[in-house]
Amino acid sequence: PIHDHPCDGCWLRVCQGKIQETRYEINTETDRMDVTSDVVFEDDAPAFINDSMGYHKVGNPSTSTPAITLHLYCPPFNQCKIWLDPSHASSPSKACMCNYSEYGVKHSCEMFEV
Repeated sequence: PIHDHPCDGCWLRVCQGKIQETRYEINTETDRMDVTSDVVFEDDAPAFINDSMGYHKVGNPSTSTPAITLHLYCPPFNQCKIWLDPSHASSPSKACMCNYSEYGVKHSCEMFEV
């Protein structure tokens, strides 16, 4: 989903495959999230975003080729806003984060249990 970054930003690196990033800004007059850019990053491509640059969603544009990314959030955060419907910008939901590690210490998180 479209989401914000309630920290100093997100550094993203494509480790394998391709990742599509669509960026948005909130149009307060229409209560919509308008697309400001739509780009595809390939192997080894770095990207950065913070809230002053807008909000974004990222995903694999391929249905057959896997993609792997590495995300670095500095500092880590526990919640962010998500928008499931870009036509209602004033109605975000909250999502809870479960980071694999923070400050070099691995978390025990159900999301990562095997």
